[in-house]
Amino acid sequence: MPFPRSQHSWRAAMAAGLLLTSLLDPARCSAHDDSEGTHERAARRGGWDTVTRALVRAEARRDAGDAAGARLLLELARSAEPGDARVDGFAALLALDEGRAHEADSLATRAIARSRAVTGALRTRARARVALGDAAGAMADFDRLLGADPGRAEEHVLERSRAAWTLRGAAAALDALEQRTPEGLWTPARVELAGRLEQALGLPPRPRSGEPAAESGVPGRPATRHPAAATSAANIALSRGPYLQNAAPTAVTVRWRTPTALVGRVSIGPAGGPYTLQFDEPVSRTEHEVRVTGLAAGTAYSYSVQGTLEAPLAASDARTFRTAPATGSTQPVRLWTVGDSGMNSVLAQQVRDSYLAWSGSRREDLWVMLGDNAYNAGTDAEYQSGLFNLYPLTLSRSPVWSTRGNHDALYAGINNDYYDIFTLPMAGEGGGLPSGTEAWYSFDWGPIHFVCLDSEGSTRTVGSPMLVWLRADLAATSQPWVIGFWHHPPYTKGSHDSDNITDSAGRMRDMRQNVLPILDSLGVDLVLTGHSHSYERSYLLNGHYGTSGTLTAGMKVDGGDGRPDGDGAYRKSAGTPLANEGAVYAVNGSAAQVSGGTLNHPAMVTSLNVAGSMVIDIDGERLEARFLDNAGAVRDSFTVLKQVLDSPPEPPGGSPVALSVARPTPFTDRTELSFTLGRAGAARLAVYDVSERRVRTLVDGERPAGRQRVTWDGRDDRDQLVAPGAYLVALDAEDVRRVRRVVRLR
Repeated sequence: MPFPRSQHSWRAAMAAGLLLTSLLDPARCSAHDDSEGTHERAARRGGWDTVTRALVRAEARRDAGDAAGARLLLELARSAEPGDARVDGFAALLALDEGRAHEADSLATRAIARSRAVTGALRTRARARVALGDAAGAMADFDRLLGADPGRAEEHVLERSRAAWTLRGAAAALDALEQRTPEGLWTPARVELAGRLEQALGLPPRPRSGEPAAESGVPGRPATRHPAAATSAANIALSRGPYLQNAAPTAVTVRWRTPTALVGRVSIGPAGGPYTLQFDEPVSRTEHEVRVTGLAAGTAYSYSVQGTLEAPLAASDARTFRTAPATGSTQPVRLWTVGDSGMNSVLAQQVRDSYLAWSGSRREDLWVMLGDNAYNAGTDAEYQSGLFNLYPLTLSRSPVWSTRGNHDALYAGINNDYYDIFTLPMAGEGGGLPSGTEAWYSFDWGPIHFVCLDSEGSTRTVGSPMLVWLRADLAATSQPWVIGFWHHPPYTKGSHDSDNITDSAGRMRDMRQNVLPILDSLGVDLVLTGHSHSYERSYLLNGHYGTSGTLTAGMKVDGGDGRPDGDGAYRKSAGTPLANEGAVYAVNGSAAQVSGGTLNHPAMVTSLNVAGSMVIDIDGERLEARFLDNAGAVRDSFTVLKQVLDSPPEPPGGSPVALSVARPTPFTDRTELSFTLGRAGAARLAVYDVSERRVRTLVDGERPAGRQRVTWDGRDDRDQLVAPGAYLVALDAEDVRRVRRVVRLR
């Protein structure tokens, strides 16, 4: 940690160093006067720089319980010196205070990398990793902390053992405590903790030899035991999970793994407790899978997993999740998607952490994995590293849905491959038609119908069981939003080439030629894929089933960028999906690595060789999608609006006023609009942008009865070409309005 830049006395410099040490170590905050006035006077005497002054004041605000004030001062320090390790260390501490453990982990890691004074940041990161359930990371940090700060070994040993208790169970914690306590160092605090662990395990107390010392370090104080009951899952040791599967409005499957066989139990109740329901397994096992039923739709619950002979987590410490909303609900939904994520790389950790930091308290309702969920061969050990060790928080709080990729290999035996690890709906448990297989399936989540296809291992030909089921399933849904996902993209020029029929044994071609016509005819809105280790996102497309060279302007339902602040949002009809209104295709395969490529497919608005993930928010008539890179920046976004864009068919005997679809649309230079009036009279035909501002009046006045044609040259009332994107054409006549959409290309 650097000293103040000014060249004042060594006493001032030492005072600054002592105070700023506490910025990276919350346990030292009580070692000095916490009043802000005292800090200010010390700052003036020592000539501290802006960063030091701001951080010392921020620490005082935090100690006084003024988190908002502390954060304002932190931002002042950050603006003065963005790269200062002390800034990251204190930001990590505030993030941990506010329950943002992933962000705290990332910030503390950056502070550790930037400074030699790492003890406080190590402690913050260790605590964050305990909150995240990262046992290996937390234990490694506590070990490093013991070496870096031997003067406070007693505190670190105790905290390390308590963390092991929480993360690995009482037996592991007792073993850790005994390993870290040589003869002669059994202080009263360590003896008491050992006694509690033995009691939790049902073991008789063991005598501890050596001269016990008080926590203060004074030898000779007798050890004292205090009876204590096992609390907060002290006796629960998990080697995997828990993770949530096959969720529905009134049910969810909870899975986890234990190192030894036991009869598993899920205790569950309203968020915050108390537990009101228990679900037990019928037999003892290590792979636990419990179906929890009788829940309320769209409701938050707390839950604990344990053996039937063990105590559950205290309700205040329990994991929480929310059930799926009722099918058709208008409740807003957040979907997080990761593709080719099964590699616990630095990039993968950054992608995870950047999403969690960006999302903040608005966590995902569900998430989707787009295949290659474990590298390189889909073994159980690779799933442990690339899934369960990488995403412990998200797995425990939000249901995950997956599709199989080419690296998700299958093996003989049980509990060792994709279909053993995931529990996916076969019988329409969450909505949709039963598929009879976990390879492809569908489910509903509020206003969204999801369809998962298997592009890796199932037959993809026309008339195959998967495609017959797909057509029937999509025809049966009345959900206003439809999202499809699978692994192999129909369009890509990343690390794979969808034009090359030998690439991936033709799987990309098959999905494009055989599946996309079904999706177009039944109104799918968005398709998510992986496979190429890049991010690519298309225009609103319809009818593009060939190689990239066959793409025509007419296949772009909207050739704009889909951004409200750019060419305008993509617009589709409200209500039950209609045929041939177009879909957006996203290749989102860079959650753990990037692999380049030409990235020049003409169907794409954006192509990036960047690591990241997608966040999709649906609220009523609006879908907003964002691609977040591994630094947390939004690198691409688009919006789809579902509104009454085209006038509905007139009922028999209704008004004869009609407005036909523009021909052509999309257009570049000009398009023809035709309309019909039942009788002569006043009529107005005008063009509006997506914000409903009139840009061009084409007809305004008396018009004869009958069919009439008008040409629009893409210019506004000032004779300036309008920006590419979607526009609305509205006909007002005989007290009715008819609306059609038209798209101008670049």
